[in-house]
Amino acid sequence: MPRDYKTKRIAEENAFKTGTTSSPVFTSVTVTDLDGDRLVYSSSGTLATSNNMQFNDTSNTLDIGDISSGNYLSIDNDGKLTLTGDARVFNSYWVDAGGIKAPGAKPATAVAHGTLETPAWRFADAGAGNENTISWDMKIPNGMDRSVAPTISIGWSSTTLAGNVRWRLEYLWTSEGESTAGAAQETLYVTGALSGVAEGLVVSTFTGIDIPSATDVCIHCRLTRMSAAAEDTVADDVELHGVCFQWTSDKLGMAT
Repeated sequence: MPRDYKTKRIAEENAFKTGTTSSPVFTSVTVTDLDGDRLVYSSSGTLATSNNMQFNDTSNTLDIGDISSGNYLSIDNDGKLTLTGDARVFNSYWVDAGGIKAPGAKPATAVAHGTLETPAWRFADAGAGNENTISWDMKIPNGMDRSVAPTISIGWSSTTLAGNVRWRLEYLWTSEGESTAGAAQETLYVTGALSGVAEGLVVSTFTGIDIPSATDVCIHCRLTRMSAAAEDTVADDVELHGVCFQWTSDKLGMAT
């Protein structure tokens, strides 16, 4: 490194110091890029307008988002993340077929799928009254925003190339102390189309799930292939690979 350059850099660094790291000589520095995004350092803790990122040394936080409108996340000096206003994080939790059971009266069949012999549940093209089922329970995730309805997706496939498969989801939210053996509070349906590729993955999503109450801790589910329904046009087995619970977070997490 040339001596004159090094000397210049030292001089520039010293210009931003008064001898202690906690007492900068400036009150604010704003860097604006071509998109108009701003990096704001505020020694006084005062928010500048329309900023997207700010280090606030009054609260010792790094704030990112629409700060002036009150929608942002903050990371404090011990690593804690706080979401403020409408700031949200989208999450998903995948449970493969090996973590799901089929204890019902008309159970799907556990099989080894494909060359890698991964676990799957085979749903037959059964007649009315004999449709195959699987069931599972899930704890409500820590940090879930209970004002936003979650969704449940299923991943499945078939050797058949074309046609539609009809699925039914029955579920029940329960609080601690409530009966876990009750009937479903709602029944939802979704129809998914085959991908055109043998054993091509299809993802079907159930929407319209009720929002859990403030005290609910668990969701109980039963999934049925409605093979006798008119909407199910696949005269073949289909195999389910897993279930995905998708939710929105408004915080890092709290006991639920």
